[in-house]
Amino acid sequence: MAKTIDDQVLAGKHQSKKRAVSTRVEGIQSTGGESFVASQSSTPGGNSVEGISSSFSPFQGDGAADCKAWNDLPTETALREQLLQVEKANLEVQLAKVKARWKNCGVTLVADAWNDTRNRHIMGLVAYSRGQSTFLEAIDISSSGKTADNVFATWEQGIEIVGEENVVLIVTDGEASNKAAARLLEARKPRIIWAPCLAHCLNNILKDFAKLPWMVGLLDKGKTLGGFLRNHSHLVAILASFSSRRVLKFSETRFAFNFLMMERLVELRPKLQQMFLSDAYNARLESRTDSGIACRGIVFKDTYWNEVNHMLGVSRRVMYLLWMVDGDVPGLRGLRGDGSDEREHLSTRGEQSKGQGQEKSREVSKDWNMYLEIQFPDYQQRSTIKNQLCQYRNLEGSFGTGDSQMDRTTKGSVQWWEDNGYSGPDLQSNTKLIGSHTSYDKFVGLSQTGSIPQITDADIEAMEEEDEDEDDDAANEELLDEME
Repeated sequence: MAKTIDDQVLAGKHQSKKRAVSTRVEGIQSTGGESFVASQSSTPGGNSVEGISSSFSPFQGDGAADCKAWNDLPTETALREQLLQVEKANLEVQLAKVKARWKNCGVTLVADAWNDTRNRHIMGLVAYSRGQSTFLEAIDISSSGKTADNVFATWEQGIEIVGEENVVLIVTDGEASNKAAARLLEARKPRIIWAPCLAHCLNNILKDFAKLPWMVGLLDKGKTLGGFLRNHSHLVAILASFSSRRVLKFSETRFAFNFLMMERLVELRPKLQQMFLSDAYNARLESRTDSGIACRGIVFKDTYWNEVNHMLGVSRRVMYLLWMVDGDVPGLRGLRGDGSDEREHLSTRGEQSKGQGQEKSREVSKDWNMYLEIQFPDYQQRSTIKNQLCQYRNLEGSFGTGDSQMDRTTKGSVQWWEDNGYSGPDLQSNTKLIGSHTSYDKFVGLSQTGSIPQITDADIEAMEEEDEDEDDDAANEELLDEME
């Protein structure tokens, strides 16, 4: 009887280990009682990879005898060499499917520089196409420096990997060296366009907002209040008894996050007033310190919160725009507001006389013509695309069907052109090429979302966790300034 119980205990332990072990690589799998299978050398006992038996089954049977099976687990050498190569081959197969779409959808080459843990200046290159990103290469530019020529040389390496004919756009931040490299790109490879990262530009706008004299004091007081409430565990517990929402952390590098922190303080102000008046708070030593008295005054000062609301009103649209271009939310048309206006506009558009379309600014027209001249040096090609563009504006052919108009509010730009752009095949292929780099095909319009997307608590918490992992950003920025 005792032996039976021991066997059951051992079996239970092995079953728990069985659930924890699940290793999958190309052609090699270990899950529970399944065997390793590899297309390597064959042995009488089955296939094997560097001493790994294909008959490996660590959980067959019961009892202590199963422990011997652990000796058949992959060795460290096998994991670091043979099996790693197999997994690399598997990833290359998966990447081949992504790269196969580059010819039709084009590629946006994204370049950014950072300092690693050894203070080496690294330039990273990523290829983006149709909602999928592929890491290309990390280049050490510590010795050469971040000059215009060196930056352009790193871009050329990425262009060579992807293929110049597949690169549509290069996106970087707005540093002076990148702007200078962009001028070299325009002179040497005019077909490829450079654009500064919109998210980076918007973040810099918020950074400049935070430097305005009338905003500096508001943010400093908010930082003081937030730090006081977060740095005392007893106060965190007391506030939790009044509200399930927590005070956010001030960030030295994520400027949009600081405005989110202020919005949270505005939201929590009634609960904070209750907390500062509660017996639980006033019994604490913190309530009698200079910081506690100052923070209490901040919470109950109406003029301060009126100014904070004005500050958030100024920054809110920029914050929403930043969130929309830097996150998985619907495209820029979300800034129009409620989706009903857009639906009404689209429903009545087909009744308008032909020749009337959406108004275009002179600047857009000028840039569009310049783009056509660069991409299509042949006049006949440009003329064909312009004629097809007239069909689009006049709602002719496939552009004027009821489905094509309703699809505008339910499909992304690329998907819309794939389904409804067949009346203008040249314009269709060119627009798909551009649209693959400006919006996600999976996004839908405001007819389904109903309003500007809101930032959720989970999103804020994720941003806060990332910020905690980037405490050395300020030091890295100072080092970058010295290197430049």
